[in-house]
Amino acid sequence: MATFSAATGCVFNWTAIKVSVIVVHRLVSGTHYLRKALNIMSKSFYHFLMKYRHPEPKDDISRFANQAYLDHAFPKSSKDYHELSSYLELNGHYLSSMSVFDEAWQEYLVSESKS
Repeated sequence: MATFSAATGCVFNWTAIKVSVIVVHRLVSGTHYLRKALNIMSKSFYHFLMKYRHPEPKDDISRFANQAYLDHAFPKSSKDYHELSSYLELNGHYLSSMSVFDEAWQEYLVSESKS
């Protein structure tokens, strides 16, 4: 069913538009593999690191996670190694060594390759 809009002078096929919106909505909201393909589901490094937070940290990565959580300027949405390492070199006084970040980064890469 086509409808003419006097305001715009356009002819719309409302049924086709409605079906298209439903299909796109289902593709975007319903399929895990589509999200994965579009890289929508991948976690930021910060989000990954937060799984290591612990009230009584037992290792360097847990201490790093606790301190990153308290660091309000930490680049929370970043997935970029260079951006994160540059930030930590300038502001990561709470890291005992940058090798802690490198170890956490390697674990992040492994976990993201599996998801």
